Amino acid sequence: MSRVLLCLLASCVLETAAAAAESPHYLEARQRYEAKEYLLAMLAAERAVQEDGENAGHRYLYGAVLAELKQYSDAEAHLRKAVALDGRKAEYLYQLGRVLLEQSQQAVIRRGMSAGVRMSRSEAVDAEGLALLERAVELDGGHLAARVRLGRAYTDQNRFLETLEQFQAVAEADPRYPEIQSYLAVLYLKMGRVIQAIQALQAEVEHYPDNAMARLDLGDLLLQLAQPRVALRHLLAAERESPETPDLHYALAKAYRALDQPGKALDSALKCVELAPDAPAPRYLLAQLHRRNGQPELARRELATAERLRSRQSATYRPPKAD
Repeated sequence: MSRVLLCLLASCVLETAAAAAESPHYLEARQRYEAKEYLLAMLAAERAVQEDGENAGHRYLYGAVLAELKQYSDAEAHLRKAVALDGRKAEYLYQLGRVLLEQSQQAVIRRGMSAGVRMSRSEAVDAEGLALLERAVELDGGHLAARVRLGRAYTDQNRFLETLEQFQAVAEADPRYPEIQSYLAVLYLKMGRVIQAIQALQAEVEHYPDNAMARLDLGDLLLQLAQPRVALRHLLAAERESPETPDLHYALAKAYRALDQPGKALDSALKCVELAPDAPAPRYLLAQLHRRNGQPELARRELATAERLRSRQSATYRPPKAD
């Protein structure tokens, strides 16, 4: 028998032995996890950890399942154990980093709500979580989920060039990666690159025509560039997918106004107010439309309501801390 065949046979034997050695509970948990049956996966993963708590794979899977169930504190404990047992796996580092960032974000939101302030997004970026994601990408540049989460953390810190590096790497590796073009569009807007943002959103809706939020964002940008007809096409497509989104009806009202269709503009503005009665912006728009339609009393009433809502919002929160 040739040396190559011997090597292949030895490899198969080792793989078979490894599979046989895996816990049935672990195999069930992994199957449930991949099927997104997280509660059943949790029960099986817990039993696998009880069987062998020193197995990094068991600990990782249990932590990953708990993270999907948003039980972040328990997830952190098991993922830390997995990383301690095997710190060279990018997936383990990614999951732990993601959990730490999520926990930090939730803590900052709660702190802001209790203090009545809008907290800076950079305050939600956990330093250890960020370092873990950076290490995961360093170990495995093809771990696209780690790159996306790292890029989002960089965005929160206004590190836009570093964000761009991560997002572009994902888009080059997989142009159809879910929402990557939308992430790029948001980033381009923050960087003042409107045309590139439009191109990214066009790519997103080409890959995912049912993405209502991408169509809404694209429609908004096209309205800003005085292209209401093209914008309306995307907004109507978005409406079919997400008819109860207030911002969508606000954008539709602006598109119809630009196209000199006051009746439809008024209907869309009224729908927006119905869906978001405490938002001042649609009230201002509604006041403008009433005035344009020769209804000054209705215009004054909506304007007064808009001012009252705006004052209430200003009194609710103090400005965020500077980054």
